[in-house]
Amino acid sequence: MFVTPLEVAKFYQCPRRFWLEKVVLSRQFKERRGKVWDGEVIHLAVKLFASQLGKKKIQECIENAAEEALKKYEGKTELEKEKLVEFLKKFNEFLHEEKFVRVFPEKMIESFKIGLSGSPDLIGIKENGEIIAIDIKAGEMRRGIKKEHLLQNIGESILVENYFRKKVNECYLIYFGSDSLVKIKISRDMKDEFLKYKKLIGKFVASRRIPPKSRLPNYRKRVCQGCHVKPACDNIEILRKFRKI
Repeated sequence: MFVTPLEVAKFYQCPRRFWLEKVVLSRQFKERRGKVWDGEVIHLAVKLFASQLGKKKIQECIENAAEEALKKYEGKTELEKEKLVEFLKKFNEFLHEEKFVRVFPEKMIESFKIGLSGSPDLIGIKENGEIIAIDIKAGEMRRGIKKEHLLQNIGESILVENYFRKKVNECYLIYFGSDSLVKIKISRDMKDEFLKYKKLIGKFVASRRIPPKSRLPNYRKRVCQGCHVKPACDNIEILRKFRKI
């Protein structure tokens, strides 16, 4: 069974949310305007900027990427152009500081060996030949890295490693909201933990049972508040209460 690193991360957050979104394909309810769309703008702007590198002047790449991304999500996003432009400038500086010579934006890759597919936000190749999976998050980093972010980044690194057939030793997380960069040294234990959750997904799907809700601390605010399939999940809980009566 093929899954993406993002789906494994969502499964860790809440098995039921993953099941509703990806297995039974429940209807998703997204806000018409707000932060959920800000993330789409940021990712599109970075993709457009990276795809134009070497073809136009840097400032032109930045301006064009910001304008096109904001235009596509006009009326939905609350991001200001100035903030997006400033982020892209810092992102360009980051590419030079880390000595990346090539950057592939959202390249779809897959590994039949481990049953993974996906498109990392960015795959960067450095001067020394080192390959890095780069994931961009719209929010801020508070009190360390969220486990789901780490799992996704590790999964993308495993995917990149299998696709390019070259060991990947590090992965990067960039947080738009706090202008912060986290470099993660990848260990065998990190890879094993990701693969453990991937294996659990197969067991849940094969069982044909409705998975439990999230058991993370403060899950109602951390997971449920921004969940697009919450109405379907609430209906399941209501039905279960009726059955007990």
